[in-house]
Amino acid sequence: NGKKRFWVAGGVALILLAFVLMIGKQGHQATARRIRYIPATRNIASGSVLVKPRDGVQYRVEITPDMRDAQIIGSFTAYGGSTNGVSAVIMDRSEYDSWIGGHRAHAYYSSEGQKSTDRFAVRLSPGVYFFGISNRLSKTASKLVYLNADLIYYRPETY
Repeated sequence: NGKKRFWVAGGVALILLAFVLMIGKQGHQATARRIRYIPATRNIASGSVLVKPRDGVQYRVEITPDMRDAQIIGSFTAYGGSTNGVSAVIMDRSEYDSWIGGHRAHAYYSSEGQKSTDRFAVRLSPGVYFFGISNRLSKTASKLVYLNADLIYYRPETY
């Protein structure tokens, strides 16, 4: 009789323990945070900028590891001088320094010489990049450049 009560009590205790653990696990799941990725846009440059002869403008863009599917999308239109042309590039930091110095450099986007207008869309991995507009080939004419460039990516959000 005592053994029987012992086993019944032990069985009831095990059932209660399993029930408590099951409820605890469900409660933990209810409070666990989940991550989803939502679209985000950050403006890099917009409006107009005056680029003097033999000069340029640059816009620094940093893409962090938590930015998924990052890309720079934009366009420019230049006016001034006899050609209305400027050169535009998107490069990482070290390549941009070489390009500014007049050397050949690897570009993720290049206008391929001077253009009066162009559009671009470039996917990039995490890192530091520069979007640059150059008027260095013009000796006397400033260029008025209308531009728009946005960094579009997906950012993490917990819920």
